[in-house]
Amino acid sequence: MASAPPVRVLFVLTRLDVGGLEHQALELTSRLASRGFALQVVALRGPGALTPLFRERGVPVIELAQRRSKWDVRMPLRLARLIRRLQPQVVYTFGCGDALFWGGTLARAVPGRHAVVAAIHSMRPGMLGRMAARAARRADAVIALAETHARFLTEQYAISKSKLAVIPNGVDLDRFQPNGDPASARARMGLAPQGFLVGAVGRLHHLKGMDVLCQAAASVLRRFPAVRFAIIGDGPQRTDLDDQVRALGVEAQVHFLGRRSDVAELLPAFNLFVLPSRSEALPMALMEAMACARPVVASAVGCVPELIEHGMNGLCVPAEDPERLAEAIIELASDPARAREMGREGRRIADARFSIERAAARTASLLETAIENLEADRNSWSCVIHREGEKRRAKVWPRADSKG
Repeated sequence: MASAPPVRVLFVLTRLDVGGLEHQALELTSRLASRGFALQVVALRGPGALTPLFRERGVPVIELAQRRSKWDVRMPLRLARLIRRLQPQVVYTFGCGDALFWGGTLARAVPGRHAVVAAIHSMRPGMLGRMAARAARRADAVIALAETHARFLTEQYAISKSKLAVIPNGVDLDRFQPNGDPASARARMGLAPQGFLVGAVGRLHHLKGMDVLCQAAASVLRRFPAVRFAIIGDGPQRTDLDDQVRALGVEAQVHFLGRRSDVAELLPAFNLFVLPSRSEALPMALMEAMACARPVVASAVGCVPELIEHGMNGLCVPAEDPERLAEAIIELASDPARAREMGREGRRIADARFSIERAAARTASLLETAIENLEADRNSWSCVIHREGEKRRAKVWPRADSKG
């Protein structure tokens, strides 16, 4: 008996830079490919630093724009031609902005039968413009990262609850392990092997709140001068942050390590991981730190309170409050045994809820449901609900709660 042909899925991303969203796309697509899906990744803006990694894992990539300018008027035409040529069964948009708007809009405009699945990975203010929000509402399914995120999408952008499926991001738990060599990791960072080390990973951007962490560091160092801080990442705030730590007199204790590709190997060197963001959805950096059994202190923004049970696997603090952040760091630096137990609890949570294999399995199930509905009948996406004499049409998707 002949086996069914593989499901054809076109993944649309804005670009393939080094970032949490793009790395999640890399991990997810490679695992879906291993499950037999026929994948094609298209990046609207290029070139991208992660493109070679996708190809190394057997996931084909097309970069529609050969330059990074946003104003490439030929890009939508190229995407429309690609959809027409490939005839994917599912157009899967990853992220906000151009990927959502152009991917969702052109999937509807190009002749053929394409299910549209939109994965939205942000909760930042104004993340969806009017046209992107309209594309999200017209999608056949919308993936939220947690229940908090799903409520946000419904309340802020009027995305129907019946279209929402909650599928948290996933971490490669084989790569992010708690049993690394802290001394070796500190040597790779050029830091001393002893002492309490507070670490942070993220883009040096206003929304990530690294300036808040630098202010908190100055307060911590007044009480514990032996503590050191390491910040991994780069971005537009780098010069401002350098100026800030010099003005605070802590440039010798706060180390900016730049962009690194070996974060999994470096995380075990941290005695405490801090996420000082002003805005987040379900932050990959925090999940990776938990997988490495690091105790965490994080701003209580977005879906972070769904990751951290305050006092159990970490501490939540208000955003943009350097003194409260400093107090939380001091609290755990003063009680290393409690901090280590919080780290172990974080790993247990990651094992139970946030593996990339679990995320891939849920995504595969959602895509298969989309194909089943698409093949059954063009109109079978919808069921008719009679309520108070009126007919409503609502798309029905399997609901996966974030707690597993």
